[in-house]
Amino acid sequence: ATLVQTSFRSYICKKNVEQRRTWSENFIGMSNSNKISNLSQLENDLADIQDKRKQEQNYCRESYTRDLHNLKDVVRQEEGFQMQMELREERIKWISDHVINRKSLPDSFQEFDIKDSNSNEEANINLP
Repeated sequence: ATLVQTSFRSYICKKNVEQRRTWSENFIGMSNSNKISNLSQLENDLADIQDKRKQEQNYCRESYTRDLHNLKDVVRQEEGFQMQMELREERIKWISDHVINRKSLPDSFQEFDIKDSNSNEEANINLP
């Protein structure tokens, strides 16, 4: 019984010494046993975070395109008639100016479109 007791005590002492040595080596940075497992855990966490970020970016992109499409529909519904009336008034004014200046009706709206595109280019140039 004393032989078993001494063997058991020596086993426990060796185990305690090994634990203390591992702890002290880890504490002062001499052991890499925990660092390797922590590094692999950090790499896994980084991969998970990147996947989540990509999913969030895809969701935001899809949400943006869907909301933009819905906004276009809302603008078309709420302001479409007013835009049509403004364009109609602008064309009527252009036709009446054309008739007054040239004494004839325009053959087509090509000159109107050219004038309109020139004014848009000038407006874009004048922007800061």
